[in-house]
Amino acid sequence: MPRFVQLSGDRAGESYPADEGAILGRDSSCDVTFAENSISRRHARLIYLGGNWQLIDMESRNGLFFDNERVPSCILHGGEEIRLGKLRLRFHVVGRDDLTGGESGEGDLETDEENTHLIKPTKVDATPAPQGSGLASERRAAQIASMQRGSALHRFGGDLAQRSSVVRWSVYLLVLAVAVGACIGAFFLAQKLRG
Repeated sequence: MPRFVQLSGDRAGESYPADEGAILGRDSSCDVTFAENSISRRHARLIYLGGNWQLIDMESRNGLFFDNERVPSCILHGGEEIRLGKLRLRFHVVGRDDLTGGESGEGDLETDEENTHLIKPTKVDATPAPQGSGLASERRAAQIASMQRGSALHRFGGDLAQRSSVVRWSVYLLVLAVAVGACIGAFFLAQKLRG
């Protein structure tokens, strides 16, 4: 089972288990929650795709960093250090033979630390290709590519829920003003066409 060990902050040394599909963030609804202001409410998602664990940035404000470089996603094998905002974490796959020396499923994190030299961290391309042949694998790969490309709105501002309340209310008011303007314009156009 994968887990993240916190390397910085008040809770350094604490371990957080994470399943496939787990969302990491500051919000209490996330699967793995961190009380750190530099982390977005919904910061990143951990998925298992094509035999690899992959961490995907969810358009967070302060980003996902791998190898001291901001990346949209990264492949994790175990032992890599990543950063969410300012929070440093180490990823572990507990119970893997090449990490723990056994098949128990309940690994020893100290053993993981000792064997991290066996693992070569890798970055992923912005558009990962599916390695499985099933429809679910292809669908997940398409979702990942879509998230990483992002719509025009995501390129402009990302997840609105992760923005400050001032920004959110400004956007809400702008949308309301455009809608009211469209209604008034339609009313005057109808009046002009009638008579």
